[in-house]
Amino acid sequence: MVWFLARLVIRFHPRIHFSTVRVLIWVSDTASAELLDGATSFLKGVAVSVVRGGGGALMALAAAVPRPLIVHDLAPDPRVQLACLQRIHRRIPGASFFLLLPPDGEVILALARYGVGLPIIGVEVRTTGSSPGALAQSLYNAVRYQREEGRLWEHVARWPLPSGVRFLMEAELRFAPRNASLEEVLQIAGIGYEHVRRQAAKAGLPPPKKLLEGLRLLRAVSALEMNKAVGEVARTYGFRDRNRFQRRMRHHFLVTPTEARAIGSLGLLQVLEQAWFGDTLSRPPQAASAIHVAVASVAPHPNSGPLRG
Repeated sequence: MVWFLARLVIRFHPRIHFSTVRVLIWVSDTASAELLDGATSFLKGVAVSVVRGGGGALMALAAAVPRPLIVHDLAPDPRVQLACLQRIHRRIPGASFFLLLPPDGEVILALARYGVGLPIIGVEVRTTGSSPGALAQSLYNAVRYQREEGRLWEHVARWPLPSGVRFLMEAELRFAPRNASLEEVLQIAGIGYEHVRRQAAKAGLPPPKKLLEGLRLLRAVSALEMNKAVGEVARTYGFRDRNRFQRRMRHHFLVTPTEARAIGSLGLLQVLEQAWFGDTLSRPPQAASAIHVAVASVAPHPNSGPLRG
């Protein structure tokens, strides 16, 4: 059902931008609720909703927001709550989770056992010394991470793309799980591989697999910018291991993951533009000198860029 709704949005609402992130708070523990109430007062400019009711209420609210950040405490039963979060993840691929946990080893153990594969972008263990201000900073970092991924589509949406290629890129940047396969992204976009391949070739663009890998790497750089470890990012975004991630990053952008972190995802977006279109179509101001070096190292014409072949 989610894939069908995503395809409707892609096909009939191309001008809608979903860069705004909404925080959905769904906690049962009173101490967690009080701490979050204090923390959210510091989150100026961030949309926050407190979920009343059970998992069905959370699912309904999350489904209405393309990139929700769900804050949960895994109470009262961590195993049951993690199963609920797994269902939400399957149905709403754009959702991410921030966990505010009690200082209980059993909860941490349950998370390790039953939380595998969940896009968890923040974990805080509540202690007697926890402060609303410190929690607010952690939440802000998580919101920024969600928002940065959304910003990529706002730039890519300006590219001169054939319709099928556009549907594919929008599915990757707005709806696909971070480790989705090419087949899964094609299913979300509602298009066939050969159709996209022919359109891409006619436009002088790389084949679908390379198109998606370049965009997936940009999404991964958004995580690197949040100081996530390289190995963790590699696994989260569907790369076999750290070495494979490093090799593909160098193949597409001629930089290491550490260098990519310094340049930033929007800076590296210019590298793809230079390689695929022979020009940079958007010019974010940050890290200008590093961006210039990265772009200059890529062949200027799309038929000779590093993504060809």
